Amino acid sequence: MQDKILVTLRAVALIACISCAATAERYESPRGYSLEYPSGWRMAERGQLNAISRDSGEANAALATQVDAAIYDPAAEGFAPNINIVVRPGMVDTSKANIDKEAALFAKQMTDMGSIIEELRSEVIIAAGRKCISLHGRFKTAEDAPALSNWTVIVPGMGASYTLTCTASAGMFESLQPAFESAINSFQLNETNTTPSIYRSRPFTMGIMAGIFAGIVCGYMFISHKKKKY
Repeated sequence: MQDKILVTLRAVALIACISCAATAERYESPRGYSLEYPSGWRMAERGQLNAISRDSGEANAALATQVDAAIYDPAAEGFAPNINIVVRPGMVDTSKANIDKEAALFAKQMTDMGSIIEELRSEVIIAAGRKCISLHGRFKTAEDAPALSNWTVIVPGMGASYTLTCTASAGMFESLQPAFESAINSFQLNETNTTPSIYRSRPFTMGIMAGIFAGIVCGYMFISHKKKKY
């Protein structure tokens, strides 16, 4: 009986996410990209992120400057599922050899910082009509911390790399997968955009690190501000 109830609850959550994705809103960034996100989620651009993060400490404020925009579920409890976008100059190498190399370096950096990686998968996928890097991870920031799952997709184009990081608590990630997939699949680049880059060049792995940690920080940061509007 309990198994049937659990299956029913998961089915309801999945249907809710699919419905949410079907009624998506579209964000058009002045940085030359656009994507759809679930209706009811909230968008925070760079200036809004700075306003939120200033209340959360200097470290979070510094991290917010790395994020171009973040989208999150204001109705969430405990941890706000979110999608953030980091833009870096330079188009990343999407060869399998380079992806494996950078994934290993990323894992080492996370471990060195005290995180516990429970899963890390890397592959090449097609998004926005081009080859992209895809990383699926499950990790804890500490032994007694709750597990988080994320999906990072790095899209090269227009002389830059666009890192989209989807983050949620491990227990909720599967039910949110349709909404995350809808956002990733809707991502588009405006090839006529001529806005100059304001970001300094960083190694590929640093772009991933910025997206991962922004997802963690934003998930907790937005909860305390979910009733506020910026």
